[in-house]
Amino acid sequence: MYKSFTYRAISNDQLIKSHIDRIYTTPKAEQCTFNWQHNATPVPTDHWLVLVNFAPLDAPFIGNGHWTWSIALLQNKKLTTAIVNCEVKLQTDIENTTRGPSD
Repeated sequence: MYKSFTYRAISNDQLIKSHIDRIYTTPKAEQCTFNWQHNATPVPTDHWLVLVNFAPLDAPFIGNGHWTWSIALLQNKKLTTAIVNCEVKLQTDIENTTRGPSD
């Protein structure tokens, strides 16, 4: 068990320190947590911020970086019109499949 103080103050020339006693989680969720940290907040406060990364074990693999289009493609009117038309059709299809028979 690691103990770290998230609150510090001075009272009567004495340093007072306290910490979060515990954080509750399920054993399954605990396996998905990493990189626990505590840092001073960007705004003045007497408590520090506790940070943790959470990544579910069954999360999809995204890969390195992210996919982008070049600016030139975004300025292609024919292409952007075709994309908008596909989006409108997809939205219509989604709405039609989510509506009940009485809609």
